[in-house]
Amino acid sequence: MMKLDGNAMAGDLREIFAFDVTAAQYTCAGCGQAEAVGALMLWGQEMGRVARCPHCDDVVLSLVHAPDRVFLDLRGADVVLVCHLVVHARFVGLVRLVCSVAPV
Repeated sequence: MMKLDGNAMAGDLREIFAFDVTAAQYTCAGCGQAEAVGALMLWGQEMGRVARCPHCDDVVLSLVHAPDRVFLDLRGADVVLVCHLVVHARFVGLVRLVCSVAPV
């Protein structure tokens, strides 16, 4: 099986979230390392996706497609930090960074 990083899950995660989750920061519940979701090591293609921490190999995220729903398990993440840039078109130069911390 070919090793892939978490960026290979971008399409699957885009079905659930309205933004690019691969840029979000996670904190591994196993080792405490924080990194971008895109840095996770991805395993499994047919039955579902399992994303493991590249530092300790613990499962951080798993995603399974069923006929009528998608199952997303984030039990291996202590925190997921999502930031996105908000640019107001009417106020050129007014830019703010919006961050949400979501304990899992």
